[in-house]
Amino acid sequence: MNCEQGELSTLPDDLWSYSDDVFYDFVKKFVGQIEGEILEIQHIKNVRILLQIPDIFSFFQINCKETYDLKKKACFIDDDMNFIVREGIKCNIEQFIDLLKRLYESRLTNTNTILSHTTTSIEKSKFSQCICELINIDGENEQYQSKPFINTFLSNLLKNMKRSKNNFQFHPIVTKFASVFRILAGYNAYEFTRINLLGSLPSDTTLKNYDEDINLKLNECEFRFDLLKDYLDSIKSQYVFSSEDATGVVSSVSYDAINDSFIGFTPSLNDGLPVINQFKTNSYSELEQWFHDIDKSTLVNVHLIEPLLTDVTSLVHSRPYTISAYGINNKHSASGTIRRWIYIYNQCKERNINLVGFSTDCNSRYFKAMRICVGFFSRAPNVDLLTENDNQLTIDIPSNWTFFFMRPQ
Repeated sequence: MNCEQGELSTLPDDLWSYSDDVFYDFVKKFVGQIEGEILEIQHIKNVRILLQIPDIFSFFQINCKETYDLKKKACFIDDDMNFIVREGIKCNIEQFIDLLKRLYESRLTNTNTILSHTTTSIEKSKFSQCICELINIDGENEQYQSKPFINTFLSNLLKNMKRSKNNFQFHPIVTKFASVFRILAGYNAYEFTRINLLGSLPSDTTLKNYDEDINLKLNECEFRFDLLKDYLDSIKSQYVFSSEDATGVVSSVSYDAINDSFIGFTPSLNDGLPVINQFKTNSYSELEQWFHDIDKSTLVNVHLIEPLLTDVTSLVHSRPYTISAYGINNKHSASGTIRRWIYIYNQCKERNINLVGFSTDCNSRYFKAMRICVGFFSRAPNVDLLTENDNQLTIDIPSNWTFFFMRPQ
């Protein structure tokens, strides 16, 4: 044991942080010049990658100019280009890898020992409280805010450490956090975090069931006004602000198995509204014709609703709600935009939702639509969309707002 510890002590404490040239230079000095070149030519730039390579010499089987000079130094080569790695070089690298594996196991054992001692200390605490409850993380705002998330997260993690893997349980707040984290970080990053922090986050299957229960499904071109109403009722809001904007995307076409429809083509606009499930077909020739005749979406147009809370003392935070999203190709008109806004306004009004305004950026069509609506030195040239339409986009402006240039309707 002492001999093994002596060998491990010859390695730097920060070896796991070595990368690229720093790592190669260390290997050349600690193991050998040729051994370091073998790692460098394969871009094995750190310990983590090295420990995952099953056969470090397999690249010698490829006959190429880049590796020939190194192959002559590291191997015996016969006239038929068969090779055998020199035993000294092979032994050096294998012993180095074995030493790294033992160092990794030693570090892992020490970590588990510390974690075990920490858990035991917590269990024996006379207060029988979670460590997070002993720390006042947000004491200054304690009377205005609910318990900080980190308290709930640590409490859930410590409880799961006492359970078997098949019996992990998760607080609803932790599950909600995990759902958002997986969306923002992606599946691979989420799984990497979950596996290395055992018991901290729910599995992918659990999250899929959670997302289905809260109805996160958003179908292209569909406007979710009924779900918006349910959301507004849950936060006790009747006033909202609508926004619309488009952002660039990589054009691609995919198949939606649930709706039996293709997504990625630019849907037609009917009075400014996209047609739902337009691209359904059982014909391969028709699908092929779509690829030739119909533009693929280069932008995704998103409609957000921002709730306005009238109770300033409420602890509920206002968060935007996505009511629709669909692909476009930037071929749309200002009049179509206004018709779409009128549709959104009417649908909200039918559900007793007070839509007080629209917001967008300075895209020429959006900007022109806003100028027409407010009458800012602009009007629709061919059709009047706003007059002779009772209560259409009606806004009550105080008479003393002389600075606010907007007509009442």
